[in-house]
Amino acid sequence: MMRRGSRLKRRLAGGSIVLAAAPLVLSGVPAAEAAGSAPRASATKPRPVPQARARANDGAAITKEKWIDARTVDLTVSTPAIGSPQMIRVLVPPGWSREAARTWPVVYAYQGGNDDYLSWVKGSQLAALAKKWKALVVMPSGGKNGGFSDWWNYGKGGTPKWETFHTSEVPQLMERNYRAGTKRAALGVSSGGQGAIAYAARHPRMFKYAVSFSGLLHLTKPEIPPF
Repeated sequence: MMRRGSRLKRRLAGGSIVLAAAPLVLSGVPAAEAAGSAPRASATKPRPVPQARARANDGAAITKEKWIDARTVDLTVSTPAIGSPQMIRVLVPPGWSREAARTWPVVYAYQGGNDDYLSWVKGSQLAALAKKWKALVVMPSGGKNGGFSDWWNYGKGGTPKWETFHTSEVPQLMERNYRAGTKRAALGVSSGGQGAIAYAARHPRMFKYAVSFSGLLHLTKPEIPPF
């Protein structure tokens, strides 16, 4: 099911579904600068990581920051919730600054199964669409079969805790280091779509909007195959 969901996302690489959902996900977010206007001169250079980076409550920390271009950065995160380093791709909006007094709304975009944190930029027009809106887009790792929950592990608990990573560690790191605000939306494809809806249900008022693309949302429907 996860592989089929990821293939469906790639067939939708033209971005029509993502574009259709944009007014819902980003509703209320001001339109970006006029087309063709250049970002501030300082935004054209990679921004160094501050010497004192704020950690999440449980000690999760950004250990590496790599700017791909003026508005795209990859973060490596040391995360107690997962137990191994994880990646986050962040798209910053026009006019973004680490030193700004304001914050920006955030769209958290979750990958499907058998994919990685770059799935949304490789398989859709999300990156191009994000340039039109004054919102951060945060795409964290979800694992090959993350499950979008804190794993029960046959009653033993422990890692991986994907829900803790996505709903606690990542938002805290974004809000404490990248001027992310508390106006949030969540979207995902396949198992990531299931995760977006499940997180919104289990964490009331955390997300203003939640969108699922091809997510498995009803395990008792007749068309759902047995596992």
